[in-house]
This record gives sequence, C-alpha cells and structure tokens, in this order.
Amino acid sequence: MGALEDSGLLPRLAVLTDRGMSHIGLNGRAVIPMIVGLGCVTMAVISTRIAGSRRERLISTALLGLAVPCSAQLGIILGLLAALGFGWWLAYLGVILLVFGIAGVFLDRTLPGESEGLVTELPRLRRPRLDNVVQKTVTRTRGFLSEAVPLFAVTAVFISVLDYAGYLAALVRGLRPVTALLGLPAEFGQVLVLGLVRRDFAAAGMTDLALSSAQVFVGLVVITLFVPCVLAMAMIVKERDLKSGLLMWVGSWAVALLVGGVLALVVSLL
Repeated sequence: MGALEDSGLLPRLAVLTDRGMSHIGLNGRAVIPMIVGLGCVTMAVISTRIAGSRRERLISTALLGLAVPCSAQLGIILGLLAALGFGWWLAYLGVILLVFGIAGVFLDRTLPGESEGLVTELPRLRRPRLDNVVQKTVTRTRGFLSEAVPLFAVTAVFISVLDYAGYLAALVRGLRPVTALLGLPAEFGQVLVLGLVRRDFAAAGMTDLALSSAQVFVGLVVITLFVPCVLAMAMIVKERDLKSGLLMWVGSWAVALLVGGVLALVVSLL
C-alpha cells in the first residue's frame, strides 16, 4: 500500500473504481479497504476510517466481513480449487462476486443517508522512494500491532476456555442439522467452528475431509461467506458498535447458509 501511494497509483485506482463502487453506496476510496482485506480483514476494518461517512464505513465493514477472504484463507482456497479445475474456480469467483454485489446494493438501499462523492487530487506518477515506503510500513505495522495484539490475546484465552469446558465440541454436535442442509458430512461442523476462530483454519480443515468436487465447491463458498474470525469481529465491534457487529455476525451466518443451501441443491441436480 505504501508503494502504491508513493507512486501515485492509489488515487488513480480510486478514480477508476469510483463508478462501480457507486452502485453499492460507496465511492472509489472504498477500494483501499477491499485491497487491504485481501491481506487481513482485521487491518482492513481499521482502514475503513478513510470513508467519508458512518454509512460508508458500515457498508465497507459489512462487505469485508462477508465476502472478502484474507490472504491466509485465499491461499488454501486457491489450492483446493486448483485440484478441481478452472471451471470450479470460475464458478466460485462468480458466486462470491454476485453475493458481494447483491449485499452492497441491499445495504445501499436499506441504510439511511446518502454516500459522498469522490473528490481527490491526482498527484503525478513517480517511482516510489524506498525510505518513504519503509517509514509508512513501520508506522502502520506498529499501529496495527498495538491495536490487534491485545485482541489476539483476549480471543485466544476465550477460545481456550471454551475448548477446555467442552463447549466447542457441543457446538460441533449442534451444527449437524446445518451440515446436512448443505449436503456435507457432519465433520464439516468442525470446520465451521474453526472458522469462528480463524478463517484460514476453516479452509485448512477442509483438506482433511473426503469430499466430492461439488462438496468442496459448496464448502469453500460457505467458509468464505461465513462469519469473520474472532479477531476481526472484535475489531468490527471496536470500530463500529456492538449492535452493528452482532447484525453483521448474524447476517454472515444467514447469507453463508442460504447461499450454501441453494448451491447444494443446484449441484445435486446437475
């Protein structure tokens, strides 16, 4: 991001994507959190501070939590899709982009208020200066760690307590009706539970299951649309508020299971 900024490309990217983003209640600046989200959704939630209004920050955060996979998760997803073939990869990409667009339009039409237009200066293009990029990287990394490390510690302790008390195992058993709805084995409940902790844990958990190509496809769509990891949720609550965070959490559950159930029905008919 520092290199893109220093070169003058980032403002131009915002201008190029402004018209498309306007259809989902955002302007071109929102492309920055989306790019950051492909690295880390937690960091991307912090970067939504650049949005001009609370409405735009809510839309950006909701879309990040719903349909933008982080780099750790995306790497495993691409590996699993590579084994299936290019057609499944196109189907996966199409479903995620479709859900992203529909969710954005829905939020734009339901949330009160109007989005702000994009007004930005276009600096001249230049080669990035190494010292500028390094300084930005160090500053942002330090700021991110100061906010994220305490949340990492708290969530790690919380999950460990749940596991020790046996609540995680009980949750897996309670998810059996859900996995049946998705046409997936009961062991997929363990994958969903891992996804509550870290999204990439869910993707990695799928590598241990004996699944057909259609089941892998459905499972990957579900874990992508599934709720953000605990750390990202904690940051969402911190940046927005508890009510908004809970609505996004429940909404992600609903969308993931609805889309997964429809896909399971469709692939069973093919």
